[in-house]
This record gives sequence, structure tokens and C-alpha cells, in this order.
Amino acid sequence: MPHGGAYVADLDNLGGVASVPTFNAAQAYMGNFGLIVMTVNALAAIFTGIIGAYRAALRVLSTMAEDHILTEKFARTEYSIVFIMVISVLLSMLGRNTLNWFVDLTAFGAIIGFGYTSAAAPSW
Repeated sequence: MPHGGAYVADLDNLGGVASVPTFNAAQAYMGNFGLIVMTVNALAAIFTGIIGAYRAALRVLSTMAEDHILTEKFARTEYSIVFIMVISVLLSMLGRNTLNWFVDLTAFGAIIGFGYTSAAAPSW
């Protein structure tokens, strides 16, 4: 396994664990135990993101139902979960470009939200 700059320069030619620098370093320094720890951490982060996104979407749909923007069906958690799941499956079947568009749109929304919050906060 090449080290330092040679490793980074050779990334395009590597495969498997060696092609992902973080996992490669964990395996190189801690063996298979390090690889297992990194895998568990990555999966935990992914599942946390998915669960957080579901909870946020459920809250938005529920609030919109309470404000009579959507039907009262969306106030029920089960209905909202199924709705979000169906939309997610449909989006994933439209291909990677659609998913990238959705991620870009979400990031843009976060930029607007954080920018507005920062602008509205008092400066000390």
C-alpha cells in the first residue's frame, strides 16, 4: 500500500477498502476491528440522517395538516410515513440526476434558512 502523496495520487487505481482513505486508514492502523468500527459509525450516521429526515418531514406534514393546508389525513403519523416512503421510492426510480437535484434543492433551502437566521440574529 502506497503512503502519503503516492497513495493520494494512486486513488483512481485502487479498489475496495483501499479506495476510501478513511476506511483504509482505520484498517491500516487498527486492523479489521478498525474497519468494523468505521462501518458501524458510517451506518449509524446514515440511519440517523434518514430517521432525522423522516421526523422533520413528518413534522412539516403534520403542521401543514393542522393549518388546513393539507388534508387531515396527514395529521396521522402512519399516513405521512407511507406518503413519504412512496415519494422516496418514486424519486429513487427516476435516477441519480433526480436524487442529485433533490439534494441540491435541500442544500439550497438550508442555505436560505441559515442565512435568514444569521441575518435576523442580533450582532453583539
